[in-house]
Amino acid sequence: MAVVKSSTAQLEEFILMRRVRLEREDVKTRSPIMIKVPNDMVAGAIFETNNFGNVEVIEYKSCAEVLIRFINTGYVYSVECGNLRIGRARDVMSPSVFGVGFAGGTRFSKTKGLRGLERKCYNTWQSMLERCYDKKCQEKNPTYKGCSVVDEWHNFQNFSEWFYDNYPMDGILYHLDKDIKINGNKVYSPIACSFVTQADNNIKAKAKNYKLIDPSGNIVEVYNLAQFCRDNDIVRECIRDMINGRQYSHRGWTRA
Repeated sequence: MAVVKSSTAQLEEFILMRRVRLEREDVKTRSPIMIKVPNDMVAGAIFETNNFGNVEVIEYKSCAEVLIRFINTGYVYSVECGNLRIGRARDVMSPSVFGVGFAGGTRFSKTKGLRGLERKCYNTWQSMLERCYDKKCQEKNPTYKGCSVVDEWHNFQNFSEWFYDNYPMDGILYHLDKDIKINGNKVYSPIACSFVTQADNNIKAKAKNYKLIDPSGNIVEVYNLAQFCRDNDIVRECIRDMINGRQYSHRGWTRA
């Protein structure tokens, strides 16, 4: 059987439905809340920051949120109006490390107080830039003259992502290397770089470069003679005598 509502229930339902309809109509016709924009915070206003040049106001949303654009880099950032007035705004796209390196964002931090692997990541990035772009460092270590860092790694966020994807997590201390994978390489990049132990670095540092001709007549460049002889099943002493001119050939190998 169908339930018949009482007249009182029907009246209450009618009043409720009417109230909901009126509220919906009120929302549609209600005027938007007007935000009073301070005279110095209008769109297009220019402010000078303490360390990162001038910024332009894009939009004033509230005292706690003013959208600005850094003139030098185009970076868009949100800042409190009080901080903007005293020049406290930071451009993460502005080079601040050896003239080329910049934070690039906030996902990976480069601020003080880092510990463990975070500190290792930042120190590795900073040291890499120092070797390539600091004249005093290159005067002490002339082998780094002519070295550079690929543009994408000037951005600390990009380098950090590669670092955490590639740094071995076996508890051993590793160092960033640019020329074990590509002999003679002078550009730090994701393609050329790898993490190596100090022992690997020492082997590389002590190794000398040689050019040999294999039994098929191809010229082969060798930078680690001991490892090369092991890999090719040849006697290191005989190859060394051949390189020094005391022996003409060894198992089909000759000096280039």
